[in-house]
Amino acid sequence: MKKTLSVLLSLIASSSAIATPQRPSEAEIQGRNTYFITPYKAICNVDLQYQETANTAE
Repeated sequence: MKKTLSVLLSLIASSSAIATPQRPSEAEIQGRNTYFITPYKAICNVDLQYQETANTAE
């Protein structure tokens, strides 16, 4: 029982280190922004298109 408890406590202590998220560097964040900005701007600058829809079954 004592050995099992010891193993469980060591697993809990090591799992917190494994689950800690890593903060990306400023260069990585800037690179992502640069990569995604072109398609984002292209989508945002599209003119709206209105389509008439029927409101009856005919």
